Amino acid sequence: MATSRNVVLETGEMTELRIRKFNGRGMEHFMQILSERGDAREPFDSSVLENGDLTESVSFEASVDVSRNFSTRYELGQYIASILPDGASQNLKGEYGLWAWLTYAMMDILSPVGKPLGEVSRYVPSESFGRVGLSHRHLIRSAVDVFTGDHDEEFKKLALSVSPDVMGYFHDHCYGNPRIRRSIKTQQVIVALYGDGKGGLKRGFADYPRRGDTSGDRGKGGLRRFVENIVPRLHENYDIDRMELKDFIEVWGDEIKTSQFYDESLLS
Repeated sequence: MATSRNVVLETGEMTELRIRKFNGRGMEHFMQILSERGDAREPFDSSVLENGDLTESVSFEASVDVSRNFSTRYELGQYIASILPDGASQNLKGEYGLWAWLTYAMMDILSPVGKPLGEVSRYVPSESFGRVGLSHRHLIRSAVDVFTGDHDEEFKKLALSVSPDVMGYFHDHCYGNPRIRRSIKTQQVIVALYGDGKGGLKRGFADYPRRGDTSGDRGKGGLRRFVENIVPRLHENYDIDRMELKDFIEVWGDEIKTSQFYDESLLS
């Protein structure tokens, strides 16, 4: 019988599933489901996960606990990385059917009932349908990528600090930006300027300047300005990985020094 995760918990049934992957028909079936639903008002049919016509075995043996809850995407990435073979984010990156199957298995937390599904690339790796530029948006694969990647540890936590069903500006535009993803130094600067020191991000970090705002304070020195304007300029003119935080601040100048994100202690 098809059950949602909530029913599984209430009845005490086995909540672990042997990991499989969607075959071509399974991928088409999942894509069709996503295209037909504007939201997730009905639980997904869990029998699909073990349907021999839609799925096939993987090259390793592992199980996933589909009843498990996660407060953040960091916890999600940590868990999935722990059940997959070492190096999975790279060695299994092209196993689109695996990542789509895992997403389907955890749809209860990745798309809560009644919440709009959002774009398909959140659930099915975008490369499988020709949208390579959206590959960082897959909710599970990207969480594993960040968690296991060679990045600043605090940057990882900030990138994955939101709930499992949320991508967020920080992940999409910082981790999704190759220049930032490949530069630990830039990641450390972002953490220093925009982290609140408690595992979260400072209020207003991603604000856009408000149209007609004569004070000009909204969005000034914010992460959007740093990512969209300052980082490209720095890459064109400086060796970022040889710079210190004070160098970033000096190059940016008065905008960051007179913003809410600056503190003189950053230069000490």
